Amino acid sequence: MILFSTVFYSEAVAQEVSIFPKGEISATDNNTGIVWLKELNVPDSIFNLSLAHATFAPGAKLDWHIHPAGQYLLITEGTGYYQERGKPVQIVHKGDVIKCLPGVEHWHGATPETDFGYIGATPTQKGRTIWLKRVNDEEYNTIKQKQDVSSVSNKNAEQEIIDLSKQKWIWMADKNVDSLNALFDEKSVFVHMGGSWGKAQELSTIKSGGIWYKKLKFTQL
Repeated sequence: MILFSTVFYSEAVAQEVSIFPKGEISATDNNTGIVWLKELNVPDSIFNLSLAHATFAPGAKLDWHIHPAGQYLLITEGTGYYQERGKPVQIVHKGDVIKCLPGVEHWHGATPETDFGYIGATPTQKGRTIWLKRVNDEEYNTIKQKQDVSSVSNKNAEQEIIDLSKQKWIWMADKNVDSLNALFDEKSVFVHMGGSWGKAQELSTIKSGGIWYKKLKFTQL
């Protein structure tokens, strides 16, 4: 059992190792946090495309910048952020491909909790990357705050649906057709083993006891 666990763990770790070298920690002044860079291809007279592998520690990010001829980002690991000036942040994951259009101001980096890596494919015929301002803390932290608010909102909406579903069942068990009439949309279609019909017949069937809904005790899992 111990041998099996060791082999399983080793295989799991091996699957997470990048197929490209991590490279050296960037010493340039165009990023915040720790970023490793490995140049994979140097442009020449035949292939004017720069290929580089970048790995970001959690919270690390590049400054705002522009690629005169555009860029492709092939996300190889983790979860990160990509944002173009004036547009909402995109959350990107391993396997995503991002197209940065020529001349568009943007930035990208890791989330606060995860590593992030990609291969950048950058045409060089129109010049080198133009580096701009830092992504400040307010810009970066606002993303997490919006995610937290969205998560809470989603949870609240989910709970509202659960509560309404419980209440609907109670109304059906009590044959409370007045409340159900207010709840059901006029175009609702109700499907049962014996057939399907509209709102009026559903309310009539519930009221007459044609369909009997058992009173239940609800529990939250």
